[in-house]
Amino acid sequence: MLVKKINNGIISQEFTIKKTLEALQKSTLSKNKICIIKDITGKVVDVLTDGDIRRILLKTNDLNQKILLFLKKKFYYSYKRNSEKYYEKITSKKQIDVLPILNKKKKLIEIYCSSEEKKLDNEIFIFAGGRGKRMFPLTESIPKPMMNIGKLPLIESTINFFKNYGFYNFTISVNYLSKKIENYFSEKKSNIKIKFLHEKKKLGTAGPLSIFKNNNKKPIICINGDIYTNLNFRSLLDFHEKSGNDCTICTRNYNFQIPYGVITKLKNKVIDEKPQITKKVTAGIYVFNQKSLNYLERNKTIDMNDFINFLYKKKKKIGYFHIYELLFDIGDLSTYEKVNSYLSNQ
Repeated sequence: MLVKKINNGIISQEFTIKKTLEALQKSTLSKNKICIIKDITGKVVDVLTDGDIRRILLKTNDLNQKILLFLKKKFYYSYKRNSEKYYEKITSKKQIDVLPILNKKKKLIEIYCSSEEKKLDNEIFIFAGGRGKRMFPLTESIPKPMMNIGKLPLIESTINFFKNYGFYNFTISVNYLSKKIENYFSEKKSNIKIKFLHEKKKLGTAGPLSIFKNNNKKPIICINGDIYTNLNFRSLLDFHEKSGNDCTICTRNYNFQIPYGVITKLKNKVIDEKPQITKKVTAGIYVFNQKSLNYLERNKTIDMNDFINFLYKKKKKIGYFHIYELLFDIGDLSTYEKVNSYLSNQ
């Protein structure tokens, strides 16, 4: 459909990366979060996608840099045509959601947004077999993925986020108090498919994938059962496929402060007092090509870090997708209380 009144999603090339991130989050042009960028004359110079900003975040941690330093040389657009079918043909062929319609001076007239709502049959694999010992006594009688986050069990919230982006095939690996998860979903009517994979022994954080039987050859998204996030999963999948990765690791920033003065070789000082350190860490979300899973030995215990390191040694392409959206890794009681407090204030 054509959009003539554009209230958001249009930004200046003078925006900082931080300001661009904020604009992307507010953009309603597409589910995949897109911004159209203009120069100081009003000429459209780029279309920035969610995947583009992830690549930028892997290149720099300085969010105060201007976005114009990272703009692409080419982007898709069209001049004014009478037929919307022409625009739909372009968006379908180029696999894009938004097409700027420009005049001869490359100034924005309107925007064509693809009306096609895609269903995605990629498998979503949720690891939900752990005991959640750090959450005792709450997890003595209920598996951690079934603990309420807001008004819903954590695992149901995760599934709903995926559903919002068109995914409908789910496999849940279960072990500890598995019947409580199975019984809950067996009583709910739904238009999605949920299969359960039973771990007869502890297989580690990647081992359950070794007993996963899947005829679907498309990439599989894996997520730990204790993650709460509003991540755009379609953007994640699109990034993985366009990057040609065998495995994509979702990353997030982890900040910590050293409680001492650190000796440094900076020109203006020799002691940096209690510096704040930022490191990129794994976020508990991964995408694998099906062929990558063939390297797993059936029913053998293996953790995710060991599996991915093995793929790296085998010269498989490992990529990184940085998460700037909301994400809680609910590994302990304090985080559980924090996420519920956050949701109650929304």
